[in-house]
Amino acid sequence: MKNSVQTKMRLLLLALLLVGGVIFGLLCWMLFKLQWWTILVMIVFAAWFPLAGWVSGHSKGKIMKIISNVISAPLVIVYLAIGVTKPFITIIGTYFFVAMYGFAVPALLLHGLSHIFSLELRPETIGFLAIAVGSILCANSHGVTKKIIHWSPLGNRGEHRYESYREKLADYLIQPSNVVFMLYLLYFVLLAITGFMQIQYGGSLFSVGYDAAILKAFLVFIAFTNTKTKAQSSDLYTQELLKQTMGLFVHDDEAWLKQRFNIKKDS
Repeated sequence: MKNSVQTKMRLLLLALLLVGGVIFGLLCWMLFKLQWWTILVMIVFAAWFPLAGWVSGHSKGKIMKIISNVISAPLVIVYLAIGVTKPFITIIGTYFFVAMYGFAVPALLLHGLSHIFSLELRPETIGFLAIAVGSILCANSHGVTKKIIHWSPLGNRGEHRYESYREKLADYLIQPSNVVFMLYLLYFVLLAITGFMQIQYGGSLFSVGYDAAILKAFLVFIAFTNTKTKAQSSDLYTQELLKQTMGLFVHDDEAWLKQRFNIKKDS
């Protein structure tokens, strides 16, 4: 039952990401391509709100109600579009702050250490280490990522009611199982694209070195995740292992002496 609920939640998150991403991308495209027209559209919609409110307040007859519905329709569409992008922005924002902690910080540290100690680490090597270490950090430090989200713009400041729901959604997103799922999904997409690029065109997505760094980092992450899972489900409990190990240093003194000095038992 729990797995079924988690599956539905993950599918819902993916749907929100896709729909919200499309709408958010469309808005960005409008800002980039239409430029001044976008500003004009915003001005029109800003003037539309009071007009729709006035018509709605005076819509007593059938015809006025129809006119009110027609005028309000674009505003409803815009409101729904903004509503759909809110979860998308929360999801993207959550993983952005987690990624900054998990990937950017190790990359900057490695870059700094390579200059301070003259290690001469290649950019691909720094990328491999940052991605591998970052993936492990993101999936296994929920306490740290939770504090990061709380102090980020996504945290609950108590100013609006929706802020508590936003932080709860962000906290759900950074649960270790969900982070692992998102990392596997991201790796799956990247590896599928790089595999297609290499097989079809004999090329690479970023470069040969960076594509190899992503692949090797994923293998390290898989190995770590499987090792952790196997360790948790293993029957080798620490106390029992210690007991059996200490038994190697315990001897039956009488039997050992008899065997060592060939002493026969008195008849």
